[in-house]
Amino acid sequence: MCGISGLIFSETRRESSALKRMTESIRHRGPDDYGWALERDGRIFHGSRSDVPDVTSRVYLGHRRLSIQDLSAAGVQPMVSSDGDLVIVFNGEIYNFLELRSELESLGQIFKTGTDTEVLLASFRVWGESMLSRLIGMFAFAIWDRALSQVFFARDPAGIKPLYYTLWGGGFAFASEIKALMTLPGISRVADRERVFHFLRFGITDHDEGTMFSAVKQLLPGSSGWLSVNAPQSLRFRRYFHLSEPDIIQFKNEDEAAECVRQDFLKSVELHLRSDVPVGVALSGGIDSTAITMAVRNLRPHTELHSFSFAAIEPSVSEEKWIDLAVQSADCIAHKVRPTPAELIDDFDEVIYAEDHPSADFGIYPQHRVARLARENNIKVLLSGEGGDELFAGYTGYAATRFASQLLRLEFCEALKFAIKASQLPGRQKLWLEAAQYLIPYKLQGALRKIIGRELLPDLMNRAWFEGAQALSQPIASGRRTSLLRDVLDQAISSTTLPHLLRYQDRASMCYSVESRVPFLTGDFIQSARRLPERYLIGDSGIGKHVFIKALRGLVPDVLLDRKDKAGFDMAKQAWVNTLGDFIESIFTSDRARACTPINHASLISMWIEVRAGRRVPDAYVWRCLNFIAWADRFEIEFE
Repeated sequence: MCGISGLIFSETRRESSALKRMTESIRHRGPDDYGWALERDGRIFHGSRSDVPDVTSRVYLGHRRLSIQDLSAAGVQPMVSSDGDLVIVFNGEIYNFLELRSELESLGQIFKTGTDTEVLLASFRVWGESMLSRLIGMFAFAIWDRALSQVFFARDPAGIKPLYYTLWGGGFAFASEIKALMTLPGISRVADRERVFHFLRFGITDHDEGTMFSAVKQLLPGSSGWLSVNAPQSLRFRRYFHLSEPDIIQFKNEDEAAECVRQDFLKSVELHLRSDVPVGVALSGGIDSTAITMAVRNLRPHTELHSFSFAAIEPSVSEEKWIDLAVQSADCIAHKVRPTPAELIDDFDEVIYAEDHPSADFGIYPQHRVARLARENNIKVLLSGEGGDELFAGYTGYAATRFASQLLRLEFCEALKFAIKASQLPGRQKLWLEAAQYLIPYKLQGALRKIIGRELLPDLMNRAWFEGAQALSQPIASGRRTSLLRDVLDQAISSTTLPHLLRYQDRASMCYSVESRVPFLTGDFIQSARRLPERYLIGDSGIGKHVFIKALRGLVPDVLLDRKDKAGFDMAKQAWVNTLGDFIESIFTSDRARACTPINHASLISMWIEVRAGRRVPDAYVWRCLNFIAWADRFEIEFE
């Protein structure tokens, strides 16, 4: 929906120009309008479509607006309460704002706009921070309580919308994107050593409050907290949403479970359709995006529906057949994009800058192109399928986790039957070996990593530079070892998979001023999925999303539900690497690459020679190193 920024100091400062630079740097998040608020002489001043006045203040708030709800000027932010005591800057959507508004009106609240922003502000006035349990939506916001001289921050349970912060100039600065914070003079550009390790080795960057920039932190998903204006460097953040031990529901049978999942899913999609502008769908051809597309058609049978898809030019990985089937079934107006390697070269710097962090795989580029295609066709809101795999165990590797769970419960006969069936499916041939990582004692895992070619610190990484960095090498922590699948899924939701996918999705869409909504990831839907028995997540045949697929029968064509393969946003890496060879080599052999001390440059060149000669498959390290070097160059990163 928007981009937010702010500065908080204990003493008055003249920082109007700093706020302006921060807010302007995220203009793409909200090109429709902009506004500011500050304090002067004990009063709040705010305005829109004008420069921030060059005055002194302790608090500065900035906002860029992407108009989705109530497109009138009444929705401009920062929004101030009628008594002038509360000011909000808000990024996101509150999907149940109509229900909340009705409840608040019964309590005497009066509304002047049709925005969810005003409802959020009134909710805070009536219920305080306990309102968070009532919200269904995606959000990151700051509410300045002038009377208390405090600012309240919160981020949605899944972390769909971002919020970054840093300590600066004796005060506190926050924004929707890191690049906004980098406009502040003197902000350190030193890379965080542990985050660099996690990215180069595992491809993850968003697993905790740290970022790739040592000076910048992020408010964790499902977190909130107060910041005193009088002591802005004293932070008090807490988790209000927890992935705690779920109470597993004992359904009568699979049909009952499937019906519950179906109704919860349709309810969530229905809420996500609330908008004063047209809503389209990002359609990949897989189960999750197709389910959303068919749900929209079921809920809005007569509405014009636009779908936006990436169609690979390589037949071996093309999903176009499945996309076309979904388009025909849902009666969509289809839009497709077919990026070429040459286009990636042209767009590469823009993608690097948009992401703020290096990305771990090729799939981020198609996401950018799909969002751009939507914007070119005047669609400002897209529904997307992120989260389905993490909630319902859709990735192939989860079969090994269920197998390990059965062994830990000493269910040897059931485990053997499961392993025999699951091993026959595509991508599950290494089921036994993958399960071993959960069963072998930690001290023996180093040897196992070498056997399967997954050393903790491969030659590509500079061992000397990483000395002292804490590796993500501990076995998965579990207080309920007989429910290992639930542990792994929770970890995927909170750290290893979903956080960086959501960052990709947010930056790729907002780069082109498109709001991406994810119906799978409301707090209620996440908790409902977590209460399913593991046999409903991965069936006895080894196929994931077992009960979710059953829930979709009659809504999604069976031929799509019965697929055993899914290419995703695969860019046919070998073909693309061959075509992009000169471009990649120019980056790998550059002075900047040699200056990236976390990478063993000699090993990098050796790997690249093998890849280009066709003697080595271009694995994830090619893309990670390419992105890492380009990111370090674009953001002028320093390595201590």
